[in-house]
Amino acid sequence: MLCSLAHLFPGFAADFLEGSYRLRRRFREETITDMLMSALLASGGRRLIVEFPNEPRTGADMQWDFVDVGRGGFFGY
Repeated sequence: MLCSLAHLFPGFAADFLEGSYRLRRRFREETITDMLMSALLASGGRRLIVEFPNEPRTGADMQWDFVDVGRGGFFGY
């Protein structure tokens, strides 16, 4: 799931941002972040837990922690 999304999403985001000029809209970082989160939620189903950080407190607008509970594997982004 993650590998497929990682390969497809950058091209999708680039095309989306290019198309925004035609629509006379100024999509921003938050738009792309929300779209990426939505794609992850749709593909992860109930196995995915999402919590947004308190950006003023943590300084992070996103922190991605992926945990494989079954294997005990983890990586953060």
